[in-house]
Amino acid sequence: MEKLKEFFAVAFGFVRQTKDSYEAGTRFMRIRVWIVALLALDAIATIAFVLVAGTRAINVDVWFEPAFPSNYLVVRNQEGPLSNATLVLDKMYRLDVERIEPGLNGYEVSRAFRDAHDSSPPDSYKPKQLEIHLGSSSYELAVGDKKSGS
Repeated sequence: MEKLKEFFAVAFGFVRQTKDSYEAGTRFMRIRVWIVALLALDAIATIAFVLVAGTRAINVDVWFEPAFPSNYLVVRNQEGPLSNATLVLDKMYRLDVERIEPGLNGYEVSRAFRDAHDSSPPDSYKPKQLEIHLGSSSYELAVGDKKSGS
């Protein structure tokens, strides 16, 4: 906390010094003010870009499809390939996927997904929610029935 106070004191001291220099009217000090203003504008634009780019949505549909011998979780990816994804069912069962290709992708629920103890879900398990983790981004999707997914 003390270092933060010190940082703000130095930063505001620099701004005050720049303002005083600008009011003194020397040509070089006015250039200094414009440089500081451009750097501040660049910092604000960078922060805004990071916030906007980090909130993108993905165009993916997910549904559960009962099948024999194993039930499937179907992921329909309607955008480009999604690399290094982690799929998490109901915050319990996890599957690391190297790449989710565009189109339909099927994952066997009882064979592919594992919990923290390396156990698979029971055959009667029907997931309600899927989280897709891509790098630092996370997306939560409701798992629908086959009728609503196709």
